[in-house]
Amino acid sequence: MYKKEFALNLQSEAFSEFNQDLNARIIECLGELHDGYFVGGDITAKISIDLRTHYESYPVGIDEQGRQKSKSYKYKRPGIDYKVTLMLKKREESKGSYDTRQMELKKKGDGFMLAEVKQAQLTLDEVGRLPENERTVTITAEQTQAAVEAWNKRK
Repeated sequence: MYKKEFALNLQSEAFSEFNQDLNARIIECLGELHDGYFVGGDITAKISIDLRTHYESYPVGIDEQGRQKSKSYKYKRPGIDYKVTLMLKKREESKGSYDTRQMELKKKGDGFMLAEVKQAQLTLDEVGRLPENERTVTITAEQTQAAVEAWNKRK
């Protein structure tokens, strides 16, 4: 049942369902976040209001022929529509990495390539493929001392 007259604002009965729906979405969002099912939520509230012209006829008496006389009343009434949307944000992630410690990024044409960094020390296989006269390596005492110091610093 409607009152004869009341203020039209967000607290009036015209918006009571909207307020209830908005409150329900807020509580739903908070519950889902609290329980850990989602990491965030967006609540969108939209109210559309327009004016619609209407006519009402009401009796004003009886004419000479005994028919009911009526008068038409033209008025504008507001059309109020609303929509409340809750969009919950779920985060799922996978983590990993690709080991590029001994890889070098090189530009090749329009793209990029990963290339293995050439090692300063030869493997036994590589030494075996060297010509006989290149298999002997001479190291000075200073080079040996520097290598020992570098090794000790790693510990």
